[in-house]
Amino acid sequence: MDVPDLIAWPHHLDVPGMLFRRLLSKHALVGLEGMTRPEQVLWLVFELCEEIANGGLAQYFGNSSAERAELVPEALLELGFAPLARAFRVVVASTRHPAALQAFEQQVDAVSEPLLSKLSAWVAARPTEFHFANAGLCAFRPVEIPPEFSLDEVFADGVPSDAILPALYIRWAARSTPLSAPERQLQLAIHAFAEISDEGPVSYFFSAKGSDAPQAKEALEASGATEAARVLGKALSLFQWSADVATRRAALAALDVDARATLGKLQWDMDALREPTLEQLVAFARQHRSSLK
Repeated sequence: MDVPDLIAWPHHLDVPGMLFRRLLSKHALVGLEGMTRPEQVLWLVFELCEEIANGGLAQYFGNSSAERAELVPEALLELGFAPLARAFRVVVASTRHPAALQAFEQQVDAVSEPLLSKLSAWVAARPTEFHFANAGLCAFRPVEIPPEFSLDEVFADGVPSDAILPALYIRWAARSTPLSAPERQLQLAIHAFAEISDEGPVSYFFSAKGSDAPQAKEALEASGATEAARVLGKALSLFQWSADVATRRAALAALDVDARATLGKLQWDMDALREPTLEQLVAFARQHRSSLK
């Protein structure tokens, strides 16, 4: 999903985490210092909340997140959580006694929902200040494509499939001229596979790019990724798909619990096809190398 899709996502408490995942590649490539200030604030605060939720402050200070701990209070202040910012400054400066750590964890837990809600609203007020690497793809390793990077280098021996595909996708995302038929097929197939395997079919269909779903299914089939095409086809059959974004979103919202659960499970079916799908898409790209730019 692009930023406008994320802002429109109906479950606003999910938005910070979805955006955080889309910033993983950027953080890996340029670090916190290479991110915009809004991106930094989201990263610092969501990272703290996520680490505490998963393993407490012991996990936070045991991971690389500890390297950024002194920057967190200012980010919390920018969001309007001054008491939490003051409390975390004490934690960072203290000897980190278990009782003090537990007390702060309880403070975060008490405001976790308002904090996520504030982050979501804060993002919505700054939509132009979030910029993704990998053209927003989450499912592949971060790759940096310099302007002079040639296709010969992309397809060189030893370059892994999960680097070749984002390299191609990023290359085409920046193109101002029309794509060839094989390029467009690969672009559709890569995005559908990546989005569904990483965030699930609901996210894919909710996004503006979900309007390309039938063509993406055909592209997966044409590229030899027939099992991935089958998963997308099953997802399409579970609700009343429409090329119109608003109509499609309304159909998704109208799904009953069982249908939504069935649709959600298809994410794991697609994810289980990761290795063969990568190989099939790269094989198709190599086969049509002369049509790629």
